[in-house]
Amino acid sequence: SIYPIVIEHLDEIIIDKFGNYLIQKFFEYLPQKELYLFMNSIKENFLKIGLNQYGTRVIQRIMDFIKSSGGEDYVKNYNFFVILITPNIIQFSNDLNGCHIIQKILLAENFDNNFCYNYYRENIVKVANDKNGCCFLQKCINKLNEAQLDNMLESIFNKIKEIVIDQYGNYVIQYVLKTIKEQNITKYNLKEIFKFIIDDLVTYSNQKYCSNVIEKLFGES
Repeated sequence: SIYPIVIEHLDEIIIDKFGNYLIQKFFEYLPQKELYLFMNSIKENFLKIGLNQYGTRVIQRIMDFIKSSGGEDYVKNYNFFVILITPNIIQFSNDLNGCHIIQKILLAENFDNNFCYNYYRENIVKVANDKNGCCFLQKCINKLNEAQLDNMLESIFNKIKEIVIDQYGNYVIQYVLKTIKEQNITKYNLKEIFKFIIDDLVTYSNQKYCSNVIEKLFGES
């Protein structure tokens, strides 16, 4: 078997432009117990691998074999995967390669992805106000189903005051307003969204980035 040899040189192969395909192929033949050992072997370099243009493909491929139900081994692997992912959600979200991992988690149907949404509820500002993170959120918003979108919008609106005044975050809010109008999301009344600006309308209108959002709000209302 070549598997022991591959494991011995895993860190080198997994981020290689050709070697990563070999690693992905292995997952088709690994039983769940072996998959756990595989994830355990890369835990120290998990972030580095996920941020790599080839390593990110391997992490995404792992997710195809992860389930949050279906037996003890599946649940064990899911729980371990969550442990590996959670501390790195922000870094992945704000990275051009890593963001594909989080996007796949948010759209996952084979396992419970609420842990990721729950993390965003507390840390959405760090993503929305990042150069790459704001682009990532806009792409995600465009792909989420109704329930997922509602979850994400709730997180964003809970922190809207911190996002709307940021040089990158304001683009997220503008995109949200556009999405609400195009998808006719009745839960959010555009005229009610920015009630907090009424008392400080001049201040917000004169703020470099928030003024763009106010213009967008008036245009979409």
